[in-house]
Amino acid sequence: MNWQSLWQTGRDGVTAFSSQAESFASGLPQFSDKTVFAGILLLTLILLMRGKLRYDFIGLLCLFLCVAFGLVPSAEAFLGFSHPAVITVAAILVLSRPLSDTRILLSLELLLRRKVRSGTGQVFSLSAMTAALSGFMNNVGALTMMMPMALRSGERTGVPASRLLMPASFASLLGGMITLIGTPPNLIIAGVRERTFGEAFGLFDFFPVGICIALAGITYLTLLGWRFLPSTPRGGRGAVERAGLQAYVTELRVGRGIRAAGMRLSDLEKFTDNAFSVLAVVRSGHKFLAPPGYFMLAEGDVVLAEADSGALSETMGQSGLVLESGEKGGQKLRESDILEAVVTSGSRLVGHSAANWRMRQRLGVNLIGVSRRGETIVERVRELPIRTGDVLLLQGPPSALEQAMEIAACVPLRGELSTLMRRGRGLGLPLLFLLALFPVGFGWVPPHFAFPGVIMGAILLRQIQAREVYEAIDWPVVIFIAAMLPVGAAFETSGASGALVGFLEVPLQNSSPQLALLIMMAVTMLLSDILNNAATAVLMASVALGLARTLGVDPDPFLMAVAVAASSTFLTPIGHQSNLIVMGPGGYRFSDYWRVGLLLDGIVLTISWFAIPYFWPLNPA
Repeated sequence: MNWQSLWQTGRDGVTAFSSQAESFASGLPQFSDKTVFAGILLLTLILLMRGKLRYDFIGLLCLFLCVAFGLVPSAEAFLGFSHPAVITVAAILVLSRPLSDTRILLSLELLLRRKVRSGTGQVFSLSAMTAALSGFMNNVGALTMMMPMALRSGERTGVPASRLLMPASFASLLGGMITLIGTPPNLIIAGVRERTFGEAFGLFDFFPVGICIALAGITYLTLLGWRFLPSTPRGGRGAVERAGLQAYVTELRVGRGIRAAGMRLSDLEKFTDNAFSVLAVVRSGHKFLAPPGYFMLAEGDVVLAEADSGALSETMGQSGLVLESGEKGGQKLRESDILEAVVTSGSRLVGHSAANWRMRQRLGVNLIGVSRRGETIVERVRELPIRTGDVLLLQGPPSALEQAMEIAACVPLRGELSTLMRRGRGLGLPLLFLLALFPVGFGWVPPHFAFPGVIMGAILLRQIQAREVYEAIDWPVVIFIAAMLPVGAAFETSGASGALVGFLEVPLQNSSPQLALLIMMAVTMLLSDILNNAATAVLMASVALGLARTLGVDPDPFLMAVAVAASSTFLTPIGHQSNLIVMGPGGYRFSDYWRVGLLLDGIVLTISWFAIPYFWPLNPA
């Protein structure tokens, strides 16, 4: 058979296969675009709620499904990466880290230390500072700046971290509502307005409504909200939970000729009055879960124990147990060489264990303990996949610990490193940032051009290094927003947005626009608590435009309402990264969030009921 015959045979085979595929596809039930989109959105929602996959991957999966089903043209799939909102978010992320290294933070902490003593005063001061910072930088960046300060302040005055961290987290969300650059939903809504009407919201267009909500929210958190929180951390074993201390799961080895060999577990736990709890013992590859008190330790056993750093150190000193660090002979524990740090969403450790990420080889530090609130850990610490919000107990030289915090993108909480301010950068970068705010505020220069300009100027003036630009970007956030922007357009073009507007139109057709505004905000709030604030803003923006068009009123109040509601993620720890980050250090349960956040949601709705129509009248379109 010559090559022409072979080519013709191949073509005939492909034609036959295509014909059969078309015949098979024609026999399948045909779904409308809006039905397909609803299925994709439901799948996305389920995956985000399960939390097993990274949200940036889920966003890309949602985008690829929309492309595969023809809801998003393939040529437009990645246009979101050039969207002004994405560029601005990335620039603010870059500027947030070096701004937190300036001497301004040291001045704030000195002021707090000298003037504030009471719990109410600390909640107010920390919330107000966090909200003010969050108005001009990334929410998570503002919160991580304040967390070590909150913990040190609480230790100094006896106020537990559990009563300080959640108010600070909620304040970071409230502060983000104040300006255009304070939070991604504001930038997304401004982009929708520019695409629809040719003009975006300005830098301070969000200020009148945002400041009213922020002031009311901070007042509530200061006077009442923090009192709903537990006075001591919860979620672990009660025997080892003491105010201001984290309980960690740690691996300890029974070495040769030490006191612990031949000792009963009940005797081991008595060294610290049961503040050291044995979860499991690993012997010759076999794990004994919840061993009884009469269980006798033998040489070579690995003990999985839960204890705070103080109880751990005391037990090791009394029994001779050493840290199971992967090296022969183990490691002794010195208080000066340990550090507590919380894992952020952008950390390189998320999804990896210390063993497979080779933490010792890369960072020169040991992972000796993990605290994960609401879940009892009985896995080997070095083999445990790390999650966002975990609190890690790390051991190593101070220089290695400092480098580990930068490389792994974790936030130091307690320990030697957390008591030292980072190297001050002076006031050069804050001045550049303030200078950029003026042309942006007056509308002379768009933010997606001004803030990258600040970054280039800071590099030229040696205020930041070029490598820090890429290290400071929280790439999962950027990728997720960029992926969801075309999905938001598909929400409208597929007819799913119109269907939702039609569903809401039935009960609202005879009601006032102000009531429609309130109901749309309530729906947006609930969706944002379980989805993501950026994704919620992308999807609900088209609903806001549709409702305004149906009711025949100016769409600006409805767009403003979506921006406010999408940022009001106060009911769950999964609604926003800030809430998830404080869950571990604060020892919170899921119920603690809605206990404080439900009334805060009511306050936001009430203030919005009056403030939005006042500053953005519901005039006929």
